[in-house]
Amino acid sequence: MSKKLIVSADDFGFSKGYNYGAVNAYREGIVTVLSLMSNMEAAIHGVELAKKEVPEANLVVHTNFVQGKPVSNPDLIPSLVDKNGEFYRSYKWKREAESDQKCLGDIVVTAEDCYKETAAQIKRFEELTGHLPNHFEGHSVINKTFARDFIRQQQSSRFIA
Repeated sequence: MSKKLIVSADDFGFSKGYNYGAVNAYREGIVTVLSLMSNMEAAIHGVELAKKEVPEANLVVHTNFVQGKPVSNPDLIPSLVDKNGEFYRSYKWKREAESDQKCLGDIVVTAEDCYKETAAQIKRFEELTGHLPNHFEGHSVINKTFARDFIRQQQSSRFIA
């Protein structure tokens, strides 16, 4: 059995500068997967850049609940967004374990809101790339709610073989 190391450039789509760096790292052989944050403003730029410069690159979904604006209508995912319709940063989330040094706030995120936004980000990915991802992964925060959403999304997704 042969093994292959996967090196992901997550946060692809975060900014144009990051996109250029990730594509360059892919071209040089350091990165093997471009993991797209489909909700970010530079996502379109990233997809267009990848299609032009490295069309063979594997693009996957990097689900994001803590940076920028959601793909979903903010009114439909109230536990994830602030009054301006932007995601709460991870430090505002309520921790589930004392050892959690990232989540220090009092925001309780619901599994239903995570599920809705994950589905919206996967759909947006498909719209941008013209195909479904072969996998999706999470950005920054992993907790029980987030994990339940990922399991549920995996079980219902069209792209899981």
